[in-house]
Amino acid sequence: LKADPSDYARYRAFARSLWLGDQTRMLRLDDGQVLVGVQKVQPPVLLEYDAQWALESVYLENTSRRFDEADPSHRLAYVDRCTAFEDASADGDWCALLVDSDQGMRLYRDPQLRRGIAVDAPLEPFHGPRPSVRQSRMISRQAQHTRPGRYVLELYASQRPERAFWVEAVSSQRKVVVAQQWVLPDRDGRITLPLGLDEEIDDLEIRAWLGHAEKLAVDSYALVPAIRGRPRS
Repeated sequence: LKADPSDYARYRAFARSLWLGDQTRMLRLDDGQVLVGVQKVQPPVLLEYDAQWALESVYLENTSRRFDEADPSHRLAYVDRCTAFEDASADGDWCALLVDSDQGMRLYRDPQLRRGIAVDAPLEPFHGPRPSVRQSRMISRQAQHTRPGRYVLELYASQRPERAFWVEAVSSQRKVVVAQQWVLPDRDGRITLPLGLDEEIDDLEIRAWLGHAEKLAVDSYALVPAIRGRPRS
């Protein structure tokens, strides 16, 4: 006998209510995590709501691709660093992007998220296609221990996006952005990022913010001490 798809949908809704509770239309940032109902989840997170404001899906992986492929009739709430949504964002603050099927959109910033936002609040009209988002990808092979000092990060990428993008150095455990730069590789695929450390870091990672369809193939990278008077690009 074949299972009734409606039974599975009801089972999923019941399982979500057990995990998250019933009050899932309010989102609040608390100590770097998003409070959804009674649970805290680590951004990036994508929440998908149906036309009756029932929480349809919660995505914690491949969130930028899920955002682009989501049902256009649903309202989406995407929480990540503001860098995911804005070219000019160079800080570590959190943002939430809400979009719906009626060409509505609104970007909530860190202070608003800390107070709490309602996903069913009216949005602001916008024209054009639904925006795409970026997601942070680790491009260093592993986190590395790094002493205080001034460095230059040098990357060589045989395959890279045609548009500029963010590259950053991050302390992964503390979620602290140490350095960030808007870069466009030269014709040889070379990227440089000045980096100054005031204290020792045990878990330095190099990350790039890219759309899910963008490719970045790093052939080599090195973190070398900066030489006084060395030109920077």
